Amino acid sequence: MPEVSGQAFSSDAQMDRGEVMQPYSPYDQLDPAVVANAVAWLEALGYDLQSEHTRMTPYRLSWYVRQVLENRIEDVHVTSFANEDPEVKDMVVVPRIPIWSACAHHLLPFFGHVDFGYIPGQRLLGLSKIPQLIQRMAKGPWLQEHLAHAIADKFYQDLEADGVIVRVECQHTCVMLDLGWGDVPSMVTCALRGDFQDCPECVAEFMEHLK
Repeated sequence: MPEVSGQAFSSDAQMDRGEVMQPYSPYDQLDPAVVANAVAWLEALGYDLQSEHTRMTPYRLSWYVRQVLENRIEDVHVTSFANEDPEVKDMVVVPRIPIWSACAHHLLPFFGHVDFGYIPGQRLLGLSKIPQLIQRMAKGPWLQEHLAHAIADKFYQDLEADGVIVRVECQHTCVMLDLGWGDVPSMVTCALRGDFQDCPECVAEFMEHLK
């Protein structure tokens, strides 16, 4: 069983001399107990952890899962400005924001993009904050249907927007495993808030912008 108490194996030559090196960044930030559980799980599945290629696998797996689960949206400083011009009610559209997340059912990755639009109300949002927030929110175990609505709610409530529309289009690796590695259909989910719920013309205009 590989050493997991805060240390990682180095090369085979070093192991033959009984030398062990400290885990390198970013794996030195991991809780050793998490890595120990990853080792036990992989060994129970019959995974060989003695190869030079697999000795760090428990660390890599633990780091990947941590990256998936931590969205850390609190680290994004949201900059908004008062909408002082009552005429500024035109739609703001930010298309094709790349995201990746993990399926809540399998913890396998899904990836794609978010198309986002809002109709300003009392506040205008700094443009760079839209993709930052959406990409951070996408981290974590999600059902794609829930992700689209969570993004819509976050912006609609915090921004006091007159309307918000979110379109999420992703491919899911769990579907790839079920269907094989041919053409895998994308899944599209949408969420509408405010004016977009009552105005089909607004939705049509948003979709036209995406073209």
